[in-house]
Amino acid sequence: MFINNYKDLVLINFSSAFQIKKERITYLMDYIIEKHFELNESMLRELHSIYSQLFDDAYPIENLRERSTNKIDYLVLIAKNESHTLGFKVGFAEDGLFHSWMGGVLKAYRKNGIARELTEIQHNWAKIKGYKEIRTHTDHRYNDMMIHNIRNGFKIVGTKIRAHNGVKKIIMIKKLSD
Repeated sequence: MFINNYKDLVLINFSSAFQIKKERITYLMDYIIEKHFELNESMLRELHSIYSQLFDDAYPIENLRERSTNKIDYLVLIAKNESHTLGFKVGFAEDGLFHSWMGGVLKAYRKNGIARELTEIQHNWAKIKGYKEIRTHTDHRYNDMMIHNIRNGFKIVGTKIRAHNGVKKIIMIKKLSD
């Protein structure tokens, strides 16, 4: 069920070094991270637009809508600059732990620490909420995502084969220490 009226928005300002390799120009990129505790229809559409750019075999929005229905303890983080959504991270409670469901940073904005900031915020929030573990799944074809997760304390605990396309999904868990 989507909630349309409740919104708690926290803006966090970050600056990070961004280098355009072709011209070897370095400048600071300012961005904010919005923090939401709901996932409504307009937000889902916005995130699906970014998600579709990140993954070649992105699920249709209907699948995401169905997967995210009736979840509790949503945390939706959206990184933006003045004109663009740069990336996002979405999670919710599931199976007694916090599930880091989907996210990523658009290719043009990677290597700026945005994914690291999104991850840190999500993990700190989950720990404060009392979760002991965070679970995530990633496709075996996305090495950058697996490396990011391992660098952020995740351990590989299993694999599954996706029924709809036969692709191997890597299951990862991170224990949240006290």
